[in-house]
Amino acid sequence: MDKYIQLDATDKVLVWTLRIIRILLVVSAVLALITLHWMEIFVSLVVLAMTYIADLVQRWYGVKIPLEIEVYMVVLIYASIFLGELHDFYGIFWWWDSVMHFTAAIVFGFIGFLIMYTIYHRHKLEASASLIALFAFCFSMTIGAMWEVFEFIMDQSFDLTMQPSGFDTMVDLILNAIGAAITSTVGYFYIKREETGVFRRLVHKFMRDNPQLAKTVARKN
Repeated sequence: MDKYIQLDATDKVLVWTLRIIRILLVVSAVLALITLHWMEIFVSLVVLAMTYIADLVQRWYGVKIPLEIEVYMVVLIYASIFLGELHDFYGIFWWWDSVMHFTAAIVFGFIGFLIMYTIYHRHKLEASASLIALFAFCFSMTIGAMWEVFEFIMDQSFDLTMQPSGFDTMVDLILNAIGAAITSTVGYFYIKREETGVFRRLVHKFMRDNPQLAKTVARKN
């Protein structure tokens, strides 16, 4: 894959994870076609198409998403829609929905941080580390709230049970807030010290792979 440059051992594992999920979706669609399970065909193909979102972002906007984020988003889509909804993992495992919301909040918080940090890094914005962390938190919470609205619309429109109760919605939002707070806190300390392990790796990879978005000289608070 041309877009995967400078692959290390971790990157290779991630690439194969991505490939395996896509293969599983293709196999699922083929088996469903043989048995004439139209809904499974539809869901498998939709989820398969969604695994190429990062490729579309790169093609349309010229922005390369860190491989870790791309693979996690694919895993999240596969786990929530294909396994969760189609194969009823939400019903089989009581904790499945909570894990999806919590981890999604962490990733969307990181995406929000990247947006704000890139603008800051290019000297296009005067902002403190606290403000950038707050933006990351709010960005993740906004996505979480929008997803709850989406679940409500789907339940009302197609008689689904994505939101079993108002209590479930509040638990989801609380987990979203906890995940968003974790990411924004780590982002805050990254700006202050740039010594936060995986977070540092992801930010540096994003800046390296998108030189058009970043200055060569880092700006520190």
